[in-house]
This record gives sequence, structure tokens and C-alpha cells, in this order.
Amino acid sequence: MTISGRVATSAIMLAIFAGMVAIASGYPPQARFMPYVVGIPGVLLCAVQLVLDLRESRRAAAAGESTLRRELFMLGWLLAFLAGIVLFGFVYATPVLLFAFLRYAARERTKVALAGAAGGFVMMYLVFVEMLEIPLHDGLIPAWLG
Repeated sequence: MTISGRVATSAIMLAIFAGMVAIASGYPPQARFMPYVVGIPGVLLCAVQLVLDLRESRRAAAAGESTLRRELFMLGWLLAFLAGIVLFGFVYATPVLLFAFLRYAARERTKVALAGAAGGFVMMYLVFVEMLEIPLHDGLIPAWLG
């Protein structure tokens, strides 16, 4: 996706989340809780992403760089993440792929990448497994092994 496409996508997502929050405002207090829990962080994150995409589009236009290579690179990471989740499950794939991305793609120091991977594992396990008690996909390989 080109940078202008990313800007448009970010703007559309911002409009969707803002519309969801606006519609939920008319609901009774107990009914609007979940749309607010999802929608308000969505609005904030989409707004941040839109600002980042606008800044990136200005920088890329000034530098005249091609974004196709970077976008194919990110698509490869997305596919690797999806394959990791399917094969090894959310809890195990998240820290490994976070470490790999931070260390090799973002060129962070090993300590920072390890901290990010540990944080990803803790967040996945504590938030989804322990606190929310959401059954996450265990992965095909762990299911085959045991």
C-alpha cells in the first residue's frame, strides 16, 4: 500500500472508530461500556497513526523514496507473524517474533529486543489468558506434540 493509501486507510479507520463511539454515546450506560472500551483507544491510536502517516508522506515526498520495498518487507513480517501464530500459538509466537522484529528489522539492541519480547509474553499471558480468560489459539505444532 502506498503512503497515500495508508493515510486514507488511517483516516477511514479513525472515522469508523469515532462513529462507533458517537453511536454508543446514545446507548444506556451498561450497553455503551464495551464500545467505549474498544472505541476510545481505537480513536486515539488511529489519530496517532494518521499523524504518523501524514508525517511519513511528507518525508517520503521530500526524499523521493520508493515505499514498495518497505511495504513488501512489512507484508513479509505480517505473514511470518500469522504463520507463527498458526503453528505455535499466540503466547509462544508473540515474544519470538517481537524479538526478531525489534532486533533485526528495527535494529534495536539485544537488551531492548529481549525486554520487548518479555513484555509481549507477559501482556499476552496476563491480559488474555489470566485476566480476560480468553482461550487463545494454542498452535498446531504444540497440539501435535502433546
